[in-house]
This record gives sequence, C-alpha cells and structure tokens, in this order.
Amino acid sequence: IPVIAANRIATPEDAERILAAGQADLVALARPLLADPAFVNKAAAGRASAIMPCIACNQACLDAIFVDRIAGCMVNPACCREQEFVAERAAAAKRIAVVGGGAAGMACAAHAAERGHRVVLFECNGALGGQLRVGGEVPDKHEFFRLIEAWQQRLREAGVEVRLKRPAELLELMAERFDSIVVASGVRPRRPSIPGADGPNVVTYEQLLTGQVEAGPRVAVLGGGRIAFDVALFLVAAAPGAEDPQLRFRRRWGFDQDGLRPPQPDSPARQVWMLKRSPEPFGKNLGKTTGWILRRELKDAGVRQIPGVEYQAIDGAGLTYRLDGADQRLDVDTIVLCIGQDPVNELFAGLSARGFDVHAVGGARDAHDLDAVRAIEEGTRLGLSL
Repeated sequence: IPVIAANRIATPEDAERILAAGQADLVALARPLLADPAFVNKAAAGRASAIMPCIACNQACLDAIFVDRIAGCMVNPACCREQEFVAERAAAAKRIAVVGGGAAGMACAAHAAERGHRVVLFECNGALGGQLRVGGEVPDKHEFFRLIEAWQQRLREAGVEVRLKRPAELLELMAERFDSIVVASGVRPRRPSIPGADGPNVVTYEQLLTGQVEAGPRVAVLGGGRIAFDVALFLVAAAPGAEDPQLRFRRRWGFDQDGLRPPQPDSPARQVWMLKRSPEPFGKNLGKTTGWILRRELKDAGVRQIPGVEYQAIDGAGLTYRLDGADQRLDVDTIVLCIGQDPVNELFAGLSARGFDVHAVGGARDAHDLDAVRAIEEGTRLGLSL
C-alpha cells in the first residue's frame, strides 16, 4: 500500500530524508506552499536556502479557517490575495532608507529593492530580526530564526545595503538625501507606573528572553496576553538534556508506537504566577489551534493565574496587589513585565516636520496588539507601493 507522509515536512531536505529512508512513498506539502508557492521550483533549481519557510505558527492559515476567514500566511501576505500584492517594477528608482530591521523593516526593504529601488536598511543592534529574534528564544519557536535567515538571504539577493549597529540619526538621514524614509523601528516594552517598578528585581520580557537577565526560582509575570504566555512557558521549561527530542515529545504527550500512555510532563524549572488587571479569563487572544497547547503546558507546570488584580507596590521581596477588595502579598525573586508595548517612532515626527516623504510601519506605526502577521503585511504593502 503506498504511504503518503505529511505535516511539518518544512524543507526539501526533510522530504528527501523521509523518501531515502523508505519511511514513505510520497511526501505531501500544505502550509509550506502557502509560505512560498515557489518551494518546488527553488528546490529543483538548487536554491533551497532561498525558500521562505513555514514556521507552523498557524496564525493566518488554520486559525483563520476555523473562524470562517480566508486562509492566509504570516510569511507570505499575498497568500490567497495575490491580486492585492502585485510587484511591478518601479517607474523610477528611488533611494530609500528603512530604519529598523525587524519583521516590518525587512519585508519593506526586500520588496522595495526587488522592484528596483536602492535601499539602505539601518539596524541599531548587531543582527537583524527585531521581535522575531526575541520570540525565537521561546520553546518551540526556534523556527523564527530560520525565517530571519531567509529574509537575510532575500535582502542580499535584492541588493539591500544593511548597516548593523547603526541607529539612524535624524541629521544623518537628512544629510544622505533619501527620497523616502521608512520608520520601522518597532516597539519597546512598556513599564507601568507601579511604585517600585524600577527596582532591580523587575525586568522586561525582552531582557529575560534575550538572556540579559536570569530569573530566580519564584517568578511573577505581569500580563495575560500572548507574550505573557510565551514568557511563562520559557520560565517553566526544563533544559532539554540528553534525551532524544522525539522520545521526549512522546513521553510528554503520552504516546508511543504501541499506543497511548499516561503523559509525563517535565518538572517545571521555576514556580510561576501570572497576574493581570482584567477580570477576563487568561489567554482570550491565543490562537485557535495552538492556544490549548500553551494552556495545557502551563497547567501541567503548576502555573497559577490570577485575574482582576490591582497592583499596589513592588519591593525587593515581591509585590503587593489587591484582589476582591483585600490586599494580598506575593513573595517572588523576579517580576517580569508583559503589560504592553509602546512604539519607537521618535524619528517620524522630526522627519515629517522637515518635509520628508516618511512612512511608519509595524509597531512604530501602532504598537497595540502587534504581531508578526500585521508587521510583515504592512511592510510588504509599503515596499510594493513606494
């Protein structure tokens, strides 16, 4: 009986390995072809590294289908909307500056350069990626780094000049006489006006995930959105160790080649509490197809979730909050802020006031409820319109 293998076969190398090992007679692809319709042609031409990868986020494809919306793709905004994203050669080549090398900035720079513009991409850090690079540190999101690598190759092939460790200054941009300037400088984590929130035991999600700080054994996560769930998962995740990843996955979720077994989750690395001001249940905005996994992971790790709190104060030993009219005390070693983001767009006002053709995309335009789907789509649309 011919056997067809499917699901998370994301690269030509994976497909060839399955066929060569005799594990299947045919390989079927679905989501990878949404991310890059040229997947097969690139593989056949020996350009597998140029394939824009599916990262299995489900945010714009399966999550959309399950709420009766047309399927899309985070990586490829043109998916199922190809007529809205027509790449026409620019009538006249412009010199364009893109400030910020995150998802929106990379998408904008690549598409603009592919249309014939001369693009300079400024990035204040030593590597491209922005919030994608931060998110890639979360367990099971390492494929974000593959996406960053694919964008970097696309930028190289399009001839984009990338300037790393170069925070673009107003006077520098003015002196270089760019025809258009795109502010894609992203977001910064918001700090609340809670007394004591500037203490040394209070850190942002970005500081934690990028390894600038290490959390103690007892941690409070302030916030109940997607970032807070990712941070909580990061905090409780145990080090991988020497166990085979496939065996570990089977043990954790309770199955093997003989059938179902009692699940055996890893012991949590830390004790974690999640708190938020809203009385609504935690995880309301998680994905339809992936949210249950996060909820289950945190439940099995013993993470306690406390909604409807009013923060009172933070000190070196923890925080005080009010719940149902009564003051409560939570002693923790580290407090992680996941309570929103603010746009980094100071350049926009200065350039606009001086008459430059300036645009803002992604978090720099609007930090509210930002995700990579919106950031990449905004960057793509602008890159195709300049």
